[in-house]
Amino acid sequence: MSTINPKFLNVIEKVLLAALDLIDAREVKVPVADLFLCVDSTSGALSIYDDEDQLIHAAIINRWENDDREEDEFDQDVISVLKAALSNMQKNGNLEREWMMKPFSINFTDADLVVKAPVFLLDDELFLVDDPLLKNLDKDLDDFLVNLFAEEK
Repeated sequence: MSTINPKFLNVIEKVLLAALDLIDAREVKVPVADLFLCVDSTSGALSIYDDEDQLIHAAIINRWENDDREEDEFDQDVISVLKAALSNMQKNGNLEREWMMKPFSINFTDADLVVKAPVFLLDDELFLVDDPLLKNLDKDLDDFLVNLFAEEK
């Protein structure tokens, strides 16, 4: 997926924010270190679970309903949308919550909550390197080494 429709991205952000707000509203404030996001390609349900495998929130995402693409293609599309939504939420200051135990991770899972891919990591000292940062890394490193060794001669 090359570009993500801003309206669609906003829908995903609202679903994720609703889940965070539901955790905020809990009477007993228990630190949470992980959230798990699961999307069903048949029903279009985006389900959000805490680190005790308790369902926090679920919503039907029409765009993902009855999706007949190959699983890997569907997953990559969903992951890119989730990453973009979470990145926007972080930029807007919507991810910092008192109950978050750092490092705090958000992972994309299958229906059994087995992690398929990390989506987001929030920590004071660490950050999750994403593909755009790595896109030209090999070429940049090769160029650097060529220049370094050329200077040595």
